Amino acid sequence: MTSSQALADPFNQNITLDREFLALPLMQGIITDQHLIERDRIGRTLTFMARIVADGWAPESKAIAIDRETAVLVEASGRSTIVANADHPTPFAYFIRGGTPQVVAPNTPLTYLNLDVQRAQPGSTFNLGRWKGTGLTSYTLNVNAGVISSTQPDGSIY
Repeated sequence: MTSSQALADPFNQNITLDREFLALPLMQGIITDQHLIERDRIGRTLTFMARIVADGWAPESKAIAIDRETAVLVEASGRSTIVANADHPTPFAYFIRGGTPQVVAPNTPLTYLNLDVQRAQPGSTFNLGRWKGTGLTSYTLNVNAGVISSTQPDGSIY
């Protein structure tokens, strides 16, 4: 599933969500995605998040998305540390939170506003229970009729 396909139709037949995929207490209700920048997957991650809320699984959505050669090491307490290979050009983890999507319907481009993004670099820490961290870059993403925009000064969605 590509980002453009997911954003164009959040109920595309190729989107499958499973509530019991990762049954770990600290990960309940959190979508995970990988190869984020390398494969331009942010759109599909945001679509999955919208579906969690629209399908009634949770009142808000959360996601942890990482790029290749990056990991989020989670301790039993919920404290997490971001690690990555030193020579990887995009060694980031993204902690994303959203509320109720504005438009999530079959055959209709997604609209999902005010998604809070916290981008973590290697060495940063993040507490999953409090959904806060240190050493992070914070910004907002908006999806309007299937098009993603960012509040970052350079407009980057990553």
